[in-house]
Amino acid sequence: MLEIFTWIKAVFVGLLIWVAFPPVGFWPGLFLGLALWFAVLNSVNADAGFRFGFLSGLVFFSAHMHWLVYSTDSYFMWALLSAVEALFWAVFSALSVGLLKIERFRFFFNAALVSLLWVGLEQLRGSIPFGGLPWGFIAYPLVDSPLRFWAPFGGEVAIGFIACFSALLVYKALTAVARKRFSVGFALVLAATLVCHSGFFLPISAPSNELLTVALVQGNVEEPVKETFAQSRRVLNNHVVKTRELLDAVRAGKVTKPQVIFWGENALDLDPFTDFKTRQAVSNLARSQQIPIIAGQISQTPRGLENQVMVWVHTGRLGNSYSKQHPVPFGEFFPRSIDFWPFNSLLGANAGEVVAGSEPALLEAPLSNDEKVLLAPGICFEAAFQSVFREPVLDGAKLLAVPTNNSSFGHSAQSLQQLQMVRLRALEFDRSALQISTNGVSAMVTRNGEVVAQTELFTADFAVSELELRTNITFTARHGALLHSLTLGFVGLVLLVAFTRFLAQRRNLA
Repeated sequence: MLEIFTWIKAVFVGLLIWVAFPPVGFWPGLFLGLALWFAVLNSVNADAGFRFGFLSGLVFFSAHMHWLVYSTDSYFMWALLSAVEALFWAVFSALSVGLLKIERFRFFFNAALVSLLWVGLEQLRGSIPFGGLPWGFIAYPLVDSPLRFWAPFGGEVAIGFIACFSALLVYKALTAVARKRFSVGFALVLAATLVCHSGFFLPISAPSNELLTVALVQGNVEEPVKETFAQSRRVLNNHVVKTRELLDAVRAGKVTKPQVIFWGENALDLDPFTDFKTRQAVSNLARSQQIPIIAGQISQTPRGLENQVMVWVHTGRLGNSYSKQHPVPFGEFFPRSIDFWPFNSLLGANAGEVVAGSEPALLEAPLSNDEKVLLAPGICFEAAFQSVFREPVLDGAKLLAVPTNNSSFGHSAQSLQQLQMVRLRALEFDRSALQISTNGVSAMVTRNGEVVAQTELFTADFAVSELELRTNITFTARHGALLHSLTLGFVGLVLLVAFTRFLAQRRNLA
């Protein structure tokens, strides 16, 4: 009976952490879920901890990424990917059991080790397998919490560490209250509150006087999505029509004339290098109003198919482009390293042939006043990778942009989950940011992570806003790569120690 109750707790932990993310968005649930998790880990061994963590992870990821069923049209892929991600939670649970019970150290030091292990395993999960899947990092929902102020001073690593440490304090406080040590419990709750609000004491950068009037156009992809994309230039025409509506609103004085217009990923549903009508439509539109358009397309290059975002200069000519560095495994490409695996017909059923780009995510958009703006574009899935934006920000990017196509995820919370990532990137790099979707949700985000304009799913819409441009370099931008490496190194050290102890126990048994 006791073991069944433990498994019920595992399910409850997964659900509590799930409600912190969209579609629910109750971020305090994250701390409650983690505190309950640590309470269970304190009463089990490593084997039971592994099973507990796996079940909790399976519940969380299968609910959090249920949109995989829509995008892959496969329950098999959804279940498999959820199980793979849950393994990282299982490893964390098993290793944390040992770290929490190191008697030679005080609780606070053990809590710091466990918190460091958590963020390290998150960074590992965001790197492997096949490039990683940084979905479900606990820093994302905390963009609405007081911990968001830590984003420029350590990013997802710092926020995740502090969140985990605070949850351990909450767990210890609940333990103290259960033992009727109320003063200790109160002190620990107070400590957790102070830790969570410590970001209020961090310095805030001064506002910038450099502003850019930006427009995003969401042309929409009507349902059923596959039928819409099957009609040549249908998605392109949707964006052309909505852009003309925007320009009509400008002429009528309803909105300010934008200095640059953004379209989403795959807004050009035919390759403009091979389809003259597509190239002509976008070029004429940019030239007619002397406004550059930045739009996404799939293009055939000497290297193969590339998922690109390109600048269409206000003179009508083509500007520079960026090719997606992190195409989606089993979606945009099939990893050839696993050709020998079983079930490949299921794994690669919907995989494309997109090749990864090799250049940094940096675009230069010339403006009609002979000035230019440098921006850092991360295409769709790349919103989850801090590293995609780090290098271009260090190279002078003043604005972040995420062109995306969310049409294959139905009416799920996927695009809202992605928007949380965009908001975190804005906070980490102290840059204004945009999420520009072909079908929604699109949004404009200030450097403080606040959404100032947002569209709905499967609607045609546009938004215009004045966004701040900045050149300052945050601690996260400068040292984010080092934090990533250090946390991975700590995970490697813990795994090495655990493996050494396992071998020693085997020898003793022999």
